[in-house]
Amino acid sequence: MPSLRAYASAAVFLAVAVSSTHLVTASSEPPWVLDAVDRLKTLGVLPLWIGMTRPVSLSDLRKALLEADRRGVATLAPGDQMLLERLRHQAGVDTGSSEDRTTLEGGNLGLAYGVHRSYVSLTGTEGFDRGWGVGWGVDSPTAGLRLGEQSAFFLGRERLGWGPGGEGGLLFSDAAGPFDKLQYSTTWRSVRYTKLVGWLDGGRSLAAARADWMANPNLRIGFSESIVMQGGPYWVYILQPVPILVNQIVGWVLRAQQQGIDDNYFGTIDIDWIPRTGLRLFGELLIDDITLPPNSYPSRWGATLGIQSVHPGGRSLLLQYTIIPNWTYSATNSGLHYLLRGLTLGHPLGADFDALRFNWRPSPDRPLGVWMTYIRKGEGEVGRIWADLTEATTYAFLRGVVEYSTILGLDVEIQGEQGPVGTVSPWIRHRENAGHVAGQAETDWGVGLSFQWSF
Repeated sequence: MPSLRAYASAAVFLAVAVSSTHLVTASSEPPWVLDAVDRLKTLGVLPLWIGMTRPVSLSDLRKALLEADRRGVATLAPGDQMLLERLRHQAGVDTGSSEDRTTLEGGNLGLAYGVHRSYVSLTGTEGFDRGWGVGWGVDSPTAGLRLGEQSAFFLGRERLGWGPGGEGGLLFSDAAGPFDKLQYSTTWRSVRYTKLVGWLDGGRSLAAARADWMANPNLRIGFSESIVMQGGPYWVYILQPVPILVNQIVGWVLRAQQQGIDDNYFGTIDIDWIPRTGLRLFGELLIDDITLPPNSYPSRWGATLGIQSVHPGGRSLLLQYTIIPNWTYSATNSGLHYLLRGLTLGHPLGADFDALRFNWRPSPDRPLGVWMTYIRKGEGEVGRIWADLTEATTYAFLRGVVEYSTILGLDVEIQGEQGPVGTVSPWIRHRENAGHVAGQAETDWGVGLSFQWSF
């Protein structure tokens, strides 16, 4: 059961959120939505803030589509125009002119099943046109209210992803599955702000925040943080509204004033930049712990760099490189590792690896994509920290016998006006030093499946 401090923290969070917002429910997006969002962002149609917090709520998707209308989309190629209309249909936004599109009505009830994500979820939404929202699910019950055109509040059990790296987000990916949380988001001028408190296993909680600053329509800069702690979240973390650095200072003060406080702090900086239409550069830097002389222990960090090139109406190519050294996400306090039910809240591969991802699609209206991932994975694992300086520096990256994996796959979309919509993903993988056993080679295969059936 949550502690008294947890209930008090939740009450503070609710008071802060309700004092300044409008409440709206989130809803898990179908598998094709994020690919469509990334493509249309690269073409300069959708705003760069959409997709930085995942799952993408219907209210956020609708707001992004209305912003796209204000930008003007008349010059889109036919295939991309069809993709945009498909997003509008998913969001329940009519396809009339932007002048007529002022009311956002309707809901969505669907069945989503994802083998590759290991979740089964029955989700639904209701009441958007009445200023409130309710959602329900097998593993993610939700509730929300709309308190304003710019803000939303979320209460429920849901997975979480942040940043431009898709499911490979460094601070939050959806790899660890859902957890209980209270989440508040709002927009003020050119800044999109999200804050949450969540409850994990082992009597732990976390406080997290991110701010996405739209420096201009073609440049977004994001700042985010997450703090894992024992018991309920401290009220000072909840009230403090500025992501990164300030809460780190607050933590130092708390540790100095009260014994036994050993919070695990993470911060990230990420960016999306469109130097020209059809070309998007993005990156993310995770800071777990930076050490400076005379401290000789290695710093713990992670980074993603990526580029997406989209030809209007034609092919899309994405290249993404991620590296996370050993020891990242781990803590000297074994109760504060960055894990949920044994899986990392951050990147699905954990730590001590690097990976190169390639994704190609021939056109927006062809239900086919080709992808390949090359991974080098050392024996380091989240939850193990060094015992001494020699171990720390010797095994800082690609510890022990390194496993080399090459995975090749296809994404075949199932589309249609009625019935299921989803993706079938057959793949084949070859591994050298499989299982970190020198000289052992293995080849295996599988099929990923995810779909949504609205009715």
